Amino acid sequence: MGINQIEFLPLDKSWYIRLCILSLCDADDIIDDSVLQFLSDKELCDDLKSTVNAVKNFHHKTINVGESATLLRFLKFYCWKNNIDKKFVVGPMLKRRQVCNDKDIVNLSLEKLLELDYGTSQWASASILMGNDEDIKTDNEKILMSKRAVKFWNEGEKIEIVIDKVIEKQAKYFLGYDSTFEYSCAEDYCFSRSFGFLTREEGENLWPQLINHESNRLDEMENQIDNRVITSTDHRVVQSLALKAKKNNKLNVDIVNPTCVSKSWPEFWKFYEQG
Repeated sequence: MGINQIEFLPLDKSWYIRLCILSLCDADDIIDDSVLQFLSDKELCDDLKSTVNAVKNFHHKTINVGESATLLRFLKFYCWKNNIDKKFVVGPMLKRRQVCNDKDIVNLSLEKLLELDYGTSQWASASILMGNDEDIKTDNEKILMSKRAVKFWNEGEKIEIVIDKVIEKQAKYFLGYDSTFEYSCAEDYCFSRSFGFLTREEGENLWPQLINHESNRLDEMENQIDNRVITSTDHRVVQSLALKAKKNNKLNVDIVNPTCVSKSWPEFWKFYEQG
């Protein structure tokens, strides 16, 4: 991948959100700001901006989490576990998503937590970040990442640049560096569906939680996939369909909501122009 294209790939928001939450969990009166300092001069996606602001302002009664369901679930779990009373302000898309509001879930096993909210791994990840070292057999990438993050934090390792591996994998296929593409997580669905690696039915069987993202991604992809005008406000949908259109030299596709991609990929359109 060319140097310019690497420059435009985003930081792994899932990784740094976990480190930010660990800095909060580790705090007594003063939050360890090493993660915040590291991120202070980086190009951040919207979810990471929301995370940085939430941690910085955690002493306030009201916390704005933007559109980040990961951040909302992690902070809710943290507050429930520590009997902290906070009000969370959420964006319009997140307001429509199903998010459990039962504080007693802090007592559930990881397996039970994985059954909540259509099977999202975020509640189980929150429990792991907050000290649950229960052994669980899983190949879920986000659960494994949470366990790695705890080990990383506890060992005091140096914070370094970590690029979003899911987006990097998609970018390599789009640019022709990889001739095959292997999907491995729900974040791969829109790209895989757009490029014909998966059917809707296969995606639904693999990741039932797809119905509970910024859109119902199963329906949204079917509604948008053959359109010349892309009206979706879901960042993954827009990214995948824009890349597919360019790959097929269909440059007349109109994107109605181009800024939505910044939720996960702030320099997507710079990458797109270089591709």
